[in-house]
Amino acid sequence: MRNKRISKILGWGLSTGLIFASVAAIFASPVAADEMEWGIVNTPSWEDLVILPASDIIDYDIDGDDGNTIFAVLVSDLGCTGVGGPEHFALVKSEDGGVTWSDITENVIDAANLPGVIGTLVAVAVAPDDPDWLAVAGYDDTGGGLPFVVASNDGGSNFSYTGDMEDVG
Repeated sequence: MRNKRISKILGWGLSTGLIFASVAAIFASPVAADEMEWGIVNTPSWEDLVILPASDIIDYDIDGDDGNTIFAVLVSDLGCTGVGGPEHFALVKSEDGGVTWSDITENVIDAANLPGVIGTLVAVAVAPDDPDWLAVAGYDDTGGGLPFVVASNDGGSNFSYTGDMEDVG
């Protein structure tokens, strides 16, 4: 007898809960998200909000320290220090969050003990804990286009061919 009473109380309780939940669902107002909007974000620079007119950013990296130091690899058919044939590849640096840029390609070209002539730059990476440490990858200008990596521990002022660096890890 006692089990029947408990079953009856539980049955009424569950039924009442389901009724309240159904009523609340019927009268609840639907949730609407704001419509997504797209905007144009220009890259700040010397003129017309571009790093270099008629250039494209191939790769970039931002230091993890304060976010103000940015390195970018560009390709352009216009005058930059650049390396390569009809397309010129350049490495540029900003120390003010992208407001102004300096071309440091010549520093990569002058990398110590580089085994060949640089033809293409393709990537840049900055150490997450030290904006002075960065690496730049590319291909040499030989027929085989052999890959290379140069590194800098002074913010891009000087580079060394990583094939000559000692393993410090």
